Amino acid sequence: MKSIAEYQKLIHRLEELAVQAPRRYLLRVTALAALGIGFVVLAFLAALAAVVGTAAILFVSKKLVLLKIVWIPAVFAYLVFKAMWVRIPPPEGRSLARGDAPRLFAEIEQVRKALGAQKIHHVVVTPDFNAAVAQVPRLGLFAWPENYLVVGVPLMASVTLDEFRAVLAHEFGHLSRHHARFGNWIYRTRQTWHRLLAILEQENSLATKLFGRFFEWYTSYFNAYSFVLARANEYEADRASARVAGAAAAGSALIAVHAKAAYLDSQYWEKVWAGVQERAEPPQTPYSDLVALCKAVPLELGKAYAKVALDAKSDLNDTHPSLAARLQALGATPRTQFALTRSAADELLGDALKRLTAEQDRTWREQVAPTWRERYDRATKQRERLADLESEAAASELSLDAAWERARLTESVAGRFAALPLYRQIAQRNPEYAPAIYAFGRLLVEGGDEQGVALVERAMTIDDDAQQAGAELLFEFYRGRKDVAGMDRWQTRLRALARRHAAVRAELTRFSRRDVFVPHSLSVETLARLNAAITAQLKVKRAWLARKCGEESSKVSGYLLLVEFARSIHLSLGDRRTAIMQALLDQFAATEPGFIVVRDASESRGLRNKVTAIKGALIFNRD
Repeated sequence: MKSIAEYQKLIHRLEELAVQAPRRYLLRVTALAALGIGFVVLAFLAALAAVVGTAAILFVSKKLVLLKIVWIPAVFAYLVFKAMWVRIPPPEGRSLARGDAPRLFAEIEQVRKALGAQKIHHVVVTPDFNAAVAQVPRLGLFAWPENYLVVGVPLMASVTLDEFRAVLAHEFGHLSRHHARFGNWIYRTRQTWHRLLAILEQENSLATKLFGRFFEWYTSYFNAYSFVLARANEYEADRASARVAGAAAAGSALIAVHAKAAYLDSQYWEKVWAGVQERAEPPQTPYSDLVALCKAVPLELGKAYAKVALDAKSDLNDTHPSLAARLQALGATPRTQFALTRSAADELLGDALKRLTAEQDRTWREQVAPTWRERYDRATKQRERLADLESEAAASELSLDAAWERARLTESVAGRFAALPLYRQIAQRNPEYAPAIYAFGRLLVEGGDEQGVALVERAMTIDDDAQQAGAELLFEFYRGRKDVAGMDRWQTRLRALARRHAAVRAELTRFSRRDVFVPHSLSVETLARLNAAITAQLKVKRAWLARKCGEESSKVSGYLLLVEFARSIHLSLGDRRTAIMQALLDQFAATEPGFIVVRDASESRGLRNKVTAIKGALIFNRD
């Protein structure tokens, strides 16, 4: 689908069709769903038939020359099978056993039976403010699924037992066998396609590219055609919630979830990470403190966030209707509790609540401690450097570089409002200085000021490096305003940049004897880090590094790292050799912008001769 405007027009037409000719609408959705599954199955069968057919011809004709071509359909079949067999990972989180929280499991089973929903195979608790059901196929894309119930401890701590029962019932409504069975299947199929497309985009391999382009086209149309059904499914899940817990509890649960999630996201975690400016170690009990706060959201703040949620309109980019529309459909009065004596977490988790939050605290500390210390050290140095620059600025006018450094440090240390006038001064003083123009425009745009758009666009015309970030920033700006024309304009630019990025990547990551290489020109510090990484790989004997020159990529660096392994063990390395090259690739990519390819020096004599002839290319020699 070419544009967001076309996507929205199609949804509007389908909404009308669903009302005027519901059977015809359902037939179209069914046909499109069958197309997606049928494409995967037929592709695999075609590949398998090609293998069997070629093998049969070889067997009958006895012509050994066919051995030279039999591998072609075999490789194709393998690639199709590999792409079809993409494993959709289960939801992340801590798997909970029945003995860990018997009351929670009893509540889950009671709600499940009340709705005639499918069996839950796994219950997963997370530190996120969330609740969801997910189906993970055991075989292929859709075969033999396992059902996961994901429950966030903060959400449980934010609602009463009745409200949590309503939340559970809503999620089980998507697995119900009794009501809107076809709609539920379509809803879950949409989720599967979304997750699959995300995985294919991440893998970026030849196997996934076979299906990637089809799925990219398919999911956009399937999303549009099934949108009406998916949104109706959300209303149906809300009705299931009201049948089990009552309309009042279903309505208050919706408000509590919307308001408290927004409050915690904007208030709690922002304050937690602000502490990195003052403390070298992260907080010891962030999730334990969060759970306590979930039960005692300040009344006025809770009401303010609830009002924002109630004022929000339905969005065609989200199948969830607006909060106000859902409450109206339930016939529920907007009302909820912001201070709780006993939460659903207290009632259903009991003693396990403290153990779970303690585990989440410990995991969080272990994960963020290195980053926290690094940010604290950086913040300390930034404050010291900023103080020096402030003293210099008080004595005399700063140079352009010093003024730019002062503005950036001010934003990092004191925030956007303190930095805004400094960026403005630099941009006015130096009309062609793209970094300051972009920063000034960015802060205006992030604050909702449309005057920043022209500044960001000007910076993009001056500095090619600002293209990607600027297009992403302005797309999000217009999306926040629900300006379809603006979104389409910047989505078109992002697609063009993506095509350009792909062309550059293709040019810089493919090598032949005709390529032109020059010295790498890396800094001493970067080269030292790369040498340390190579030294740690004891199987590497020597390494050469060169930079590639290309037509499409004059402003982007592309590097080739040739690695020579010890001859005595070269043949026995196997997968270890691949792992070593991947480790070096990861290390290099983390320190130097651009594209990097790591190759075994023994793979191409011509390429090796060309790179090793470059002065300074030999960067490591264990001899």
